[in-house]
Formats: sequence, structure tokens, C-alpha cells
Amino acid sequence: MIDMPTEKVYNQKQIIIGTFLGGILAAAYMLAANFKTFGQPTKAKTTWFFAFLFFAFIFISAFVPVLDSIPGYVFTVVSITAVALTYSQLQAKPVELHRKWRDGAQNSKGSGNCFNWLGHSNCNCIATIYFTRYDVNNLAFLVCNFGRMASPLHIIVTRTFTLNKLLSMNIKKYFSLVFLLVVLFSINLPAQKIIYSEPDRDDPRNLDFEIIGKLSGNYLIYKNVRDAHSISVYDAQMKLAEKNKLDFLPDKIINADFLTYPDFFYMFYQYQKRSIVYSMAVKLDNKGKKMMEPIQLDTTDINYFASNKIYSIINSEDKQRIMSYKVNSKDDKLHIVTTVLFDKNLSLLHKTRIGIQMLDRNDFLSEFQLDNDGDLIFVKPSGTAQNDNINKVVMFTKAANADEVSFIDLKLNNINLDDISVKVDNFNKRYLISSFYSAKRRGNVDGLYCFLWDKVQGKELLSASTTFSEELRNDAKGDNSIKGAFNDYFVRNIIMKKDGGFIVVSESEYTSTRGGINNSRWDYLNGSPYWGSNNYYNNSSYGYNYPWSRYNSFNNITRYYADNIAVVSYDATGKMEWSNIINKSQFDDSNDNFIGFTLANTGDQLHFIFNVQEKQTLLLSDQNISPEGQITRNPTIKNLDKGYDFMPRKSKQVGARQLIVPCQYRNYVCFAKVDL
Repeated sequence: MIDMPTEKVYNQKQIIIGTFLGGILAAAYMLAANFKTFGQPTKAKTTWFFAFLFFAFIFISAFVPVLDSIPGYVFTVVSITAVALTYSQLQAKPVELHRKWRDGAQNSKGSGNCFNWLGHSNCNCIATIYFTRYDVNNLAFLVCNFGRMASPLHIIVTRTFTLNKLLSMNIKKYFSLVFLLVVLFSINLPAQKIIYSEPDRDDPRNLDFEIIGKLSGNYLIYKNVRDAHSISVYDAQMKLAEKNKLDFLPDKIINADFLTYPDFFYMFYQYQKRSIVYSMAVKLDNKGKKMMEPIQLDTTDINYFASNKIYSIINSEDKQRIMSYKVNSKDDKLHIVTTVLFDKNLSLLHKTRIGIQMLDRNDFLSEFQLDNDGDLIFVKPSGTAQNDNINKVVMFTKAANADEVSFIDLKLNNINLDDISVKVDNFNKRYLISSFYSAKRRGNVDGLYCFLWDKVQGKELLSASTTFSEELRNDAKGDNSIKGAFNDYFVRNIIMKKDGGFIVVSESEYTSTRGGINNSRWDYLNGSPYWGSNNYYNNSSYGYNYPWSRYNSFNNITRYYADNIAVVSYDATGKMEWSNIINKSQFDDSNDNFIGFTLANTGDQLHFIFNVQEKQTLLLSDQNISPEGQITRNPTIKNLDKGYDFMPRKSKQVGARQLIVPCQYRNYVCFAKVDL
């Protein structure tokens, strides 16, 4: 027969809830306390042994890529299951007898100093601790448990101590409790994490590279040094696992584009042999090794040496449709657009050759986009001069299997556009065309013009211009006047929302020279980025470059600026919902690698990551904007190792909350994995 102890014990409900809130160590504390109460110290020690063993396994799993991918709730379920089995097999009967014995006893001691926890008076649990100072004022000491190491929720259980009772505690137990709280607190604090790759002497500062993405837990980066092409494979700790040379490529290629899937990727490239330019594609695995022989997508016969690519590759948002296209401008009055459509496996679906009439001298074609159905959209802007406002825009659409295009003239209502952007809304089957506008020719930017086209109904849903308010101008102006607040802003990103609305992100960008010459937006917007000699559009893959990089090149004394970021949200009717400004000031001489920002979309927030200068050191800043437009300024991400300078503008988001950011260490390029 078991003698009934007078000490309090934990029942099954308390232990399971404690495990859910406090993790395996909280469960071990309660189970071990029960064993000690019932005179079974050996089982109490065994309980602590297995609890710490399981806790150590969870801790180590954070550093093992395969184990780190296990969701945190799995550990919680395993903990609760193990605790429930232990309780039912070894403690259920003694606890039940203890409860019946206590129900019949008259014991009122000890219940006055304890907050009620889930309907019970017993509170001996790892938790938030409240204690009184000189029996008068309550002082709260809060320890919150984050992450999967111990708990999915904050620990909310409380206990009250008087000062005399605290001092009378067994000193060994007191320090053990404090040590355990400190360990749990320090381990589970959420923090941004940076892991650097080792600098490689084969990667000089002028390295031509592209971050391909994350495939099967590895991070792949394409590198080109003096026409030596390779794929570098980094593991989860950014250690170089493999470096595979792309020996199948010709001696010189004109360009390289990449399209990534979960376990493989395509490399698209073109090269010239004699008078023929070949457009090619090759499929590579998650280690950058060739999975099949290169495929010829198309060819072009030319009578000159091509230094820029002739073909461009675009793909749908879901990556199920891929298109190669080129534009022949030999005839000034009739430009020939050739499109070749493929599926995900690079099987040919349709090839089309279309003539587009170019009636005005300053007509050009731009903004080619592909939707998830394989339909093509592009625009033909036109202005009065090569580097002037756009006063006419024609939108062209072509169905996937069609050999002809449909077109519609946009109604601009006597406003002037400059930098046109086209965005596909696959969820709502719509196309958005937007641009900053001015009421006067070469005038100040007044607001944003939006044109919305419904693909299913084949009709215009919206054609409106929204004028920026004086309050927004005042926040965005920087060193400019209020009227000219947006004269240096260029659209960088457009994010479509499921409700049909959209968010426009723009950045203030400009240049100056030491001679005092400042360049306006009209010096950058000098016509089509596709214009070129030798009969074909150059189609330079400028991506996220600055306007001066796109069209002009200045001398070596140019200073580049990248200042405030404007974020404006619109609803489905084109009405402004909210706006906010992320303040920053960046500049660099003869180099734009370290200025600008990258945008990471985590679903619940938009993260804007950029460098800030602090005591001659570049620090990485992360500022978030919520769906309601509220800005959260997170603590600056300090470089864990000195000497690394981030290039955030050239980074790439490779996971829900993960980016690969290129860095410069002395005269070498390396890469950092940043977990937000």
C-alpha cells in the first residue's frame, strides 16, 4: 500500500497543458516532482535524463539540414504523446488515490499565495514569476518562451512569492530554476541569422554571377570569370560542396538566363557561330550537372558580330509556360516579332511571326509579359522625341495558339507618361499597365496612371490617373521641392493583391558629377531600352538596374544616389488606400553595387532590405510594411564578421523568409544566407 504524501501533485491535465506551453523540460519537472512525492527518486532522475536527451536532440537538429526541415509542431506532438504514456502507465493510479485522499481531508494551507492556474491552485511550474517586494508591491519578471525548442506559446502560468519565502527557498533549487529559465530564454529568442560563404580567390570583385536559387537544400550560384562558366553548390552552412564547370558551353556565349524548379533548373543561352546566332537551353540537376544534351530553341542569320543578345526568355508566373522571342527592326515601319512557346518540358507548343506597324518615328515595343495560359501581352509607346514623354500607348495581346494580335489604344486624356510597367494578375485574369504621369510635357510628376484590362471579358475595367496628395509629396520629397517630390522616383516593383488591388513600390534615384551637373529623369528615359543598331532589338537584360545603367553611361566621376522608397497601395478601382515612405539616403562614387534595396515578400509582410552607413561601416537594415501600411523598423542586422559589405540589390529570395545576399570581402565576392 502506498502512503499518502501531504505534498501536492500534478494531474494529467496539468502535465499535458504544461508540456504544450512549456515544452519537454516543463513536463519533466512535473513528472519528476510527482515521482519524488511518491518516494521514487530513481524514476525522477530517469525522467530528467530522457528529457534532457530529447531536448539536446531538438537543439542539435537546428544545425542539421535534414532535421532542421522538420516542423516544430512535430516535436510538440511527440513530447505530449510520450508524456501522456508515461503518466498513464506510471502515475495515473497513485495520483488518483492522492486526489481522493485530499478530497476527504481538510487542508487550507498554502492556497492563499498562489494564482489559480486553469482551475487548480497548484502552480509549481516553470513559468512567469510574480513576487512581492516587502509584501507591498508586486514586481513582474517575464520569461517568454519562443520557437520550437520548448513551446509554441508564451508561458502564462504565474506564482506569487513573498520576499521571506523567496529567501527561505533551498538555495540549490533556486539557482537551478534560474539557470533553467536563462537557458530557455537565451536559446529561444528569435533572431535574424547570417551565414557567410568563404571568400574564393577564383571569385574576383568583377565576377559575373547570378543566384540561381535553392534546390534540394543546396544553394546554386552561376559564375563566369573570363568566359570560364561554372555552377557553385553551397550546403546549408554555405560551405562550398561542389563546383561544376559547364564544359558543354561554347568558348563564348552572349548571355545566360536561368529558370529554377524544385529539383532542377534550365539554363538558356545564345552564342554566335559564323553568321548564325543560336538560342539554346539545357536542363541541369540540383548539383549543376547536365541532365540532357542542350536543345536548340531557334536560330537567326545575321551579317554582323552580335555583342548583345537577340533573344529574350520570359516565363509565366507558375513556370508552366516558357517563351523565347526576338524583334527585327530592319524595316522602320514594320517590326517583326517572332515568338516560340514551350511547356515546362521545353516541348514546342506554338511558333508565330507577327508584323507590328510602326507608323511614328518614335514608336517602340516593350514590356513583354507571359501569363499562366501562355498568352502574350506587350505595349507600343510613342513620344514626340527619343528622350521625351510618352503621349500614346497601344496594348497588344496574343493568345497562346493564335497567329495574330489584338490591340487597343489607351486613353491618356492629355497626360504624359514616361516609364511604363506591365504586370499580369493571373489570379483575377487581368493585365495592369501603369506609369508615373505629368500634366505638362517634361513637367513635374503629378501622380500615377493605371489601366486595367479584363482578359476574360475582353474589356477595359479602369483607366484613371491618381494625383499624389501634398502630404505624400512632403514625406517623399527629400531634397526636392514639394511639386518636384516624385521627379526622381522610378517604379521598382508592383505586387498584385487577390482582391484585385495592387501595391506600387518606387525608389528615388539620380546622379550628379563633381562638375556640378545633375541629371534629370529625362536624361535617363531616352526611348526604348530595346533600341539598337544592326536590325534587331538589343533586349539587354537590365533587370533591376538603375535608369542610368539602363540607357546611359557616364564618366568615372559620377556619383550615384538611391534615396527614399515610396510604397503606395491601391484598391481594385484604382483608388489609393494608403501610402508610406521608407526613409533612406545612399550614395556611392563610380559604383552602384552597394546602394538600392531588395524586396522580400513573406506573405504577411513586405521586407525592404538595404545598407545603412554607420561609423564608416555598412550595416544591413530590414524594415517591414504590413498589409495595412504600417512600417516596423527592425534592429539593424550587423555583420557578424568584419570586412563583409552587402550588395542587397543583387540578392535573391530563395525561401519564405530566406535570402542569398552577395557580399564583397576585400577584393573577392562571396555570398551570405540571411534568415529573416
